[in-house]
Amino acid sequence: MKKGDVMKNRKKIVITGASGFLGIRLLDKFSEEYEVYGPNRMQMDITDLDCIKRYLNDVRPQYIIHCAAVSDIGQCEKYPEKSHEINVTATVAIANAAKEQGSKLVFCSSDQIYLKNGIKTPHIETEEVSPPHLYGMQKAEAEKQIVRILPDAVCLRLSWMYDIQKASNAEHENLYTNIIKALKEKKTMSYPVYDNRSITNVWEVVEQIKLALQFPGGIYNFGSPNFYSTYELVAKMLLSMKEEKTLLVKDETTFKDEPRNLCMDMSKAKAQGVRFHETLEGFHLVLESLK
Repeated sequence: MKKGDVMKNRKKIVITGASGFLGIRLLDKFSEEYEVYGPNRMQMDITDLDCIKRYLNDVRPQYIIHCAAVSDIGQCEKYPEKSHEINVTATVAIANAAKEQGSKLVFCSSDQIYLKNGIKTPHIETEEVSPPHLYGMQKAEAEKQIVRILPDAVCLRLSWMYDIQKASNAEHENLYTNIIKALKEKKTMSYPVYDNRSITNVWEVVEQIKLALQFPGGIYNFGSPNFYSTYELVAKMLLSMKEEKTLLVKDETTFKDEPRNLCMDMSKAKAQGVRFHETLEGFHLVLESLK
């Protein structure tokens, strides 16, 4: 088959939020195998249903990966109407347009949905959830609406993600880059001992989303298992990097009264062929890649 024929036969994917932490990396990686579109707001305003329909009708994608969101918890609380418009109303519009177009929708949700539901073991998808802040509430509401509108859509509850470098100068720091920055500047870093959560190399998420495109509809936990508190994990990361722990300080106050658990059970995604490395193991592989 000629190269031109291969290009012509590529399936099409639209990625919303393609300039965000996950979206920009999906755009980069998926371009190797798919005809990828990452529309900006001028091309497809996700708060405008008619605009969404026009854009998708022109592109006619087989898949839509919906990453766009107001993910800053503080911003959601400060601007509740605006965050609801992006996190819920726009998501519902995209689900309706995907249904009309016949596109498979993959929605990027969040582990924040599990916050303060009282469960101490790794969370499963069927648990009752009642997140205390607007971001978690909005993600939970968006999931509920998607499942109602488009039963074959896939909702991925993503964990906290990191990368070894920023994709752009405008990108916020992540766990790894924060550690490197603190070491370079010889500044104290403080991480909580009463905090447990799944933490994942973003490139593992990118690779596994390829499989998620073929999942049966439903909600899936999606990220690395982790068996350590955030403080313990960073301590072990520094040890693996052969760095002293002198700059690392225990935060023994945050979450003390109500320890935070955002660790997720990945069994459902694993049954579909997904394989995430355990958080520390994944970090060791990252270090190996840097040698």
